[in-house]
Amino acid sequence: MIDPLDPLRRDAERISRAVSGNPGNELEVERHYGMVVAVGGINTKGPQLPDWELSYVEYPPGRMKEFRNALMKARVRIVQVTDRRVYFEQ
Repeated sequence: MIDPLDPLRRDAERISRAVSGNPGNELEVERHYGMVVAVGGINTKGPQLPDWELSYVEYPPGRMKEFRNALMKARVRIVQVTDRRVYFEQ
């Protein structure tokens, strides 16, 4: 069904996808025009360099698996996971 207020479905990409898992531990991956802008309410970051295509999200200690799984569920290509960050391609 086509939404009359959003016929091109531009805003549909902004709708968060809930990640399956424990009901109290669900993280959402928020997108804006196809770009991941936040994971679990934490904004993503990336340097403003022309040849740098990676973005990252800094997660709280002990929650690496939740953030990694949320990005994997949203079909985001993860490049590297460190002790405080998950690097991914947009």
